[in-house]
Amino acid sequence: MNRLGARDPCGARGLLGDTSPGFRALAGLLAGMLTLGCADDDDPRLEGGELDAEADSTDEDEATSSDTDSSDSETSDNSDSETSDSATDTTDTGGASKCEDGVESEGELCYVLDATLAAAGPPTTVHFANIDGSGYDDLLVASIVADRLDHHPNPAAALAESISLPLVSGVRDLRSVDLDQDGDLDLAFASVTLGVLGVANASTPGNFAAPGLITNGGGPRSIVTGDFNGDGSLDLAFALESANAIEIYFGTGTGTLLGSEVVPTGSEPYAIAVGDFDDDGILDLATADRGDDGLSVHLGLGDGSFAVREKISVGAEPRDLAVGDLDADGDLDLVSANYGEGTVVVVRGRGDGSFEAPVAFSVGGQAYDLCLGDFDADGHLDAAVAIYSHAEFVILRGDGLGAFSSFERFSTPAQPIDIDAGDIDGDGHPEIAVASFGGGVVTVWRRAP
Repeated sequence: MNRLGARDPCGARGLLGDTSPGFRALAGLLAGMLTLGCADDDDPRLEGGELDAEADSTDEDEATSSDTDSSDSETSDNSDSETSDSATDTTDTGGASKCEDGVESEGELCYVLDATLAAAGPPTTVHFANIDGSGYDDLLVASIVADRLDHHPNPAAALAESISLPLVSGVRDLRSVDLDQDGDLDLAFASVTLGVLGVANASTPGNFAAPGLITNGGGPRSIVTGDFNGDGSLDLAFALESANAIEIYFGTGTGTLLGSEVVPTGSEPYAIAVGDFDDDGILDLATADRGDDGLSVHLGLGDGSFAVREKISVGAEPRDLAVGDLDADGDLDLVSANYGEGTVVVVRGRGDGSFEAPVAFSVGGQAYDLCLGDFDADGHLDAAVAIYSHAEFVILRGDGLGAFSSFERFSTPAQPIDIDAGDIDGDGHPEIAVASFGGGVVTVWRRAP
């Protein structure tokens, strides 16, 4: 059964259901759905259709002393040749639309704040999934310091209820996936602070056993899922920031992991994404390598191993990576959030494992995390980007040709670092959650009438 409730809506980073080749390609094309807050054209930073960059040297990785982040120095990888041009074309996305009184007019995209949820500590991860089997997406929140996961079931009921689930501190990424094939979603997570990977199996929907942990000193930061060795069981792939590698743990179909495969990447892989980039029915992987200012693409061989990577330069310090078909040509494209340059970069795929030259779109601040989805319901993929330095997130509205035609934005509490979306009330319109590290809260937004 295709478990669409287990999707990874922001970034299409994990394929979580049917593992057939046809579904893999389809799931790679599906980014989940996301929404936007109201634009304010009175903001002095809004000039000429793009936000003026404002430097903010306070990074969540630097501000949190308990976070054992990898070194900031770049390391070279002379064995990999650069195969794509640098993203030197930075495009003006046009003016932001105005949303007055929280009422959406024709051509506008407007979202309103629905709830502000206190976190157990500075939140690092938000994730929507229907883990309790209610038919509605639940909201899961992890923080940098607390050894628990806050579960907000049935958020349609005002998001008031919160259930604490056992976890570990320092969780930086979280995925819901049915590893034991019992029909209930389990949880997989990465803690870069403790240097551990974990899996918590669900005994019944929404009820989890104490997590099993795997020590990994490579700096596990980001996770995707998929059947990488073709055995019919879902596997886990982790980006290891300080080890400059991906490590794949192979699932057995019983909830346990057996053996692993290490795939070298560029310097400091900060995010990982999955999709079939060469249209051969086999899952491939890509990483955002912030130390190399580029992306690495690894084509799968179907047995759990991967071919030599292709490197794509996209600009300073990419921190997140999403996969989707932005130009509707049937081939998967890559979209990165570049923290160091304040840009979102589109790299259009050719369908054979190679890519066009990157094109950059300015968002005017430190782009930390992003999602893809058709947020304005026009049939084209858009990008929502958490802007760490400006306490806001921006929606870049896709034109269906692989570019963005305009943007809209709204304010959040300080230092937004994670973003996710799901349909929490079953009305077909996605809600969005933003984790604000500096504000210590998660905000949830709904589309205005």
